[in-house]
Amino acid sequence: NGGKFGGYLIFENGGKTYAALIAKHFKADLSVFSQSGIGVYSSYTESSSPNQTVLMPNLYGKTDPTNTQADWDFSQWQPDVVVINLGTNDNTWTKGIDERVNSFGGAYYDFIVQVRKANPNAYIICSLGVMGSKLLPEIKEQVSQYSADTGDYRITTFEFDYRDGTADGFGADYHPSAKTHQKMADKMIPFIEELMGWY
Repeated sequence: NGGKFGGYLIFENGGKTYAALIAKHFKADLSVFSQSGIGVYSSYTESSSPNQTVLMPNLYGKTDPTNTQADWDFSQWQPDVVVINLGTNDNTWTKGIDERVNSFGGAYYDFIVQVRKANPNAYIICSLGVMGSKLLPEIKEQVSQYSADTGDYRITTFEFDYRDGTADGFGADYHPSAKTHQKMADKMIPFIEELMGWY
């Protein structure tokens, strides 16, 4: 069912997302910052130009996407694990074009640096795949380069299985359904268990 929040129609239930399901499994606190259509270098676009109106690096560390002055106080709460799931919307612009992929890669590298600065002790998981994994090789390359440059190896990549919308249905605007989110959680939980030793 849809509802209203801040004047916007909402058709999602955050409690059914893979992030919430994983946090529930580990009995962990959860902080989520998400926005539909957002990217690292280009948000969703059907144009040959990148859509840079609103990007995650500009919103990360904010408590309100409509107020760039509303800063999150990272000193008040530090996570053990940070999951980045970005690149799907960037791919609507990169389309496998090398120059565009390189632009995305540079922006992704800078975003890793930004996330690490805010979360100095967290294990960072850079994920992609449920709606397509075409930019995952570039993400892997940037993670590898970041570790080589900094000596920071508390970072890794993770590939979700591509969704089966025919069997599992779709959420709003063809986003993953609740059933798909459960499958995402079921795949990532053992990965985090092994990574963190949380058995």
